[in-house]
Amino acid sequence: MAFFVLPMARLVVTGAEGPQGLAGYLAILVEPRYRATLINTVLLAAATAVVTLIVATIAGMFLQRHRFPGRAVLIAMLTFPLAFPGVVVGFMIILLAGRQGLIGDVSNRLFGESSCSPIRSMDCS
Repeated sequence: MAFFVLPMARLVVTGAEGPQGLAGYLAILVEPRYRATLINTVLLAAATAVVTLIVATIAGMFLQRHRFPGRAVLIAMLTFPLAFPGVVVGFMIILLAGRQGLIGDVSNRLFGESSCSPIRSMDCS
C-alpha cells in the first residue's frame, strides 16, 4: 500500500506547490478545456483496457485449448515484454516504428521516398 500511497501523496503536494496551489486541481473540473481533456483521457484508457482484455482473453483461451507447433515460442513472445519496464518497451516501440526505425526504413524502401523531402531540402532544385 505504501508503494502506491506515498508517491501519490508526493504528487499531490508537488502539484499544490504551483502558482495556483490546490485551486489548480479544482481547475481541472471547472474549466471546460481541462475537463474535456480529463474525460477524453479516461475514455481512452477505458477503451484501451476493454480492447486489451478482449484480445488477451481470446488469445489466452486459444492458447490454453489448442496445442500446435510453435506454441511455446508464441507464448514466450507474448510474455517477453513483461520482463522489461514500460519505459523500455515504449522506447523500443519508438525505435522500431519511428521514422528512422526499422518499419520506417522498410516502408521507404518499398514505397520510395520523395527526392525533395523537407529533411533533404538542400538536394532540391
